[in-house]
Amino acid sequence: MNESVLLEEEIDENYEPTEEDIEEYAKFLGMDPEKDRAFFFIAKEGLKSPLPYPWKPYQNKQSEIYYYNLDTKEISHEHPCDIYYRNYFQKEKAKKTGQPLKQPTAPSFVSGGGKVGGNALDKQNDPLLKQEQEKKIKFYKEQKEKEYQQEIEQMKEQLASQLEQIEESYKKQHEKLQK
Repeated sequence: MNESVLLEEEIDENYEPTEEDIEEYAKFLGMDPEKDRAFFFIAKEGLKSPLPYPWKPYQNKQSEIYYYNLDTKEISHEHPCDIYYRNYFQKEKAKKTGQPLKQPTAPSFVSGGGKVGGNALDKQNDPLLKQEQEKKIKFYKEQKEKEYQQEIEQMKEQLASQLEQIEESYKKQHEKLQK
């Protein structure tokens, strides 16, 4: 890793993958483009998902991209989310078809160093879902902060206007009293 470059992941909130990209990633996840179209939403979600913490993308001098886990020091040439979305697809397909779910491969970013005590796709402990929720909460807080600041500015303007009116009224009354 000493001759590798840390890449910055740029997240475009408006990114929408093309149908071609979705189909290609769906195939990569093990979907049949004809039979499994109902599950393409999983491929789309996977293409839009950010790299989970503590993973960081690196590029070596041969221009190959790999992923490094800052906590476990693990290196993966496969995007850490790929296993998650492959398992998610298998789980949803098993649910729809009524077939038993194959034992999912635990993504390495699941707590416990990849050892899963239960379902690897448990939404309550899903790091991607938690990351997405934290992002939404942060966005919501920022929006509320902007709204509050705008309300405060409006109140300040209203109070300044009312103060001007009171001062004007006071001046007029003062002038009448002096006559």
